[in-house]
Amino acid sequence: MSGPDTLLPCFDVETVHGIDIDAPTSGVFGAVRRLDLSESLLIRLLFRLRGIRPEDLTQEGLRHLGFRVVLERPDRALALGIIGRFWTASGTLVDFEPSEFSSIATPGYAKALWYFELDPLGPGRTHLRTVTRVSCADPVSRRRFRAYWMLAGPFSSLVRVRTLRLVKAAAEMDDDGKG
Repeated sequence: MSGPDTLLPCFDVETVHGIDIDAPTSGVFGAVRRLDLSESLLIRLLFRLRGIRPEDLTQEGLRHLGFRVVLERPDRALALGIIGRFWTASGTLVDFEPSEFSSIATPGYAKALWYFELDPLGPGRTHLRTVTRVSCADPVSRRRFRAYWMLAGPFSSLVRVRTLRLVKAAAEMDDDGKG
């Protein structure tokens, strides 16, 4: 089995958030796969500050921005990876093959992992956890990233918390037969 400890075992920053959802893991996983971050005004505003358009806040849009699915285990886990210079205005994102994510360590860059993990809590109930990790390839990028993270880190956590709430609302609505 692979997870954040296999995909990005060494990291400079890690944040973990979780939420309990009244829906089966299949419904929660479906909501994660259909996630549209633009449904949150807060997320739209925060990403707009980085020059990211609302239409880029879907799974397809995130792929267009540079995120790659580096792991998918249906009803259990989904991991998105991205590589860039996140501390710059443009992010200087790098295209990469998802299978190579764990081995890439280009000096001057950092890689980030956004991992969704689903744990069944019983019939019709799931715990969804996100793990966000960032690993910098060298001391210079580490210093630059840490300065950036002092400012951006709290906003990143807000995005993760809001994302969990969006997934919860979508999965519970679907489970009630209303979605």
